[in-house]
Amino acid sequence: MMGNRPLAITPTCLRAYVDKNRAAIEALLDDDFQFTSPIDNVLDRATYMKICWPNSKLMASFDYIYGCEGGDHAFIVYEARTSTGKCFRNCEVHTVRDGKLLATEVYFGWDLPHKVPQGAHMENEARGMHDFVPSFSGVPRLTKFSPILYIQYVLKVQICRI
Repeated sequence: MMGNRPLAITPTCLRAYVDKNRAAIEALLDDDFQFTSPIDNVLDRATYMKICWPNSKLMASFDYIYGCEGGDHAFIVYEARTSTGKCFRNCEVHTVRDGKLLATEVYFGWDLPHKVPQGAHMENEARGMHDFVPSFSGVPRLTKFSPILYIQYVLKVQICRI
């Protein structure tokens, strides 16, 4: 059924943010929903709604750039606009089970327009991005985020657990 496929669930979820429709988003989230981003580490459904849902008041639109689906997963890249005029590009991986959103992973992108001139490079200041700095316990402490460093960190953790 097309309506239960990951790429059908994903835009419905983001549309709920634009419409400020809490009932719609809650209907889409599985009871076991988990949310992870560079600044959120596996939030449960209740914590996600408490921390992330208030951001809906600023969301004005999402434009889909790329999307693909594999099994229970949808991968999307979008450009978002807020009511304050901020624009940015992110990518997300959504996992769907029985027509409900089971998990979302968000990877922060860049502001639009891009802060670095086309064809140029900025040293690792990353303006608004964050880099992982290891803490003494071996768990990274977030001070600045770089999507590449984050993905490398996640892959290392997964490789170590195998």
